[in-house]
Amino acid sequence: MLLTSSVINLSFDYSFTEYREGMYITPQIAELKRLASRSEHCSIPAVQMKIFYKGKHLQDEDTLSTRKIVTESTLLLIKGPKPANSNDVSMEVPQEASTSSTTAASSNAAPVPCKGGCGFFGNPGTNNYCSKCWKDLKEKEEKEKEDAEEKARLEAEKVDDLVEASDDRPVQSDVNRIVQFVK
Repeated sequence: MLLTSSVINLSFDYSFTEYREGMYITPQIAELKRLASRSEHCSIPAVQMKIFYKGKHLQDEDTLSTRKIVTESTLLLIKGPKPANSNDVSMEVPQEASTSSTTAASSNAAPVPCKGGCGFFGNPGTNNYCSKCWKDLKEKEEKEKEDAEEKARLEAEKVDDLVEASDDRPVQSDVNRIVQFVK
């Protein structure tokens, strides 16, 4: 029997537990998400919730009648990724404040080609390098740093050698001999 009344009984399968809920609802999936997220059994915010029925993902603009969802149906709830646009709070249930906007921005960034030119995708957390190119870059920087330290050490030794060489002037060994200077 297709849903035509405003009272429905649905079973939700979430986190290996199934619970039943009777609710007054408009036949919109977006409204179903809002009501399910407010339930005491569900901890998924409505903006992150994905609902599946018979293996098909239900979109927010879908209606229960177009997807032929009958009363006493079981819907699968899955937590999806956080929305990329944080201004889209039309369905959002109040949540705790985010800890860092930079980590949210970097985790939601679109993949870009690797700066190293290897053909793989880069990660914003590694300055748009793939993991292999990032490792190679860090090894190259470390080698350059070690080479610069070695060069500085060799220059310091060269200066020390010059100072020692300048100290190699002849030393008067016979202290009994007096040198006279002529005016």
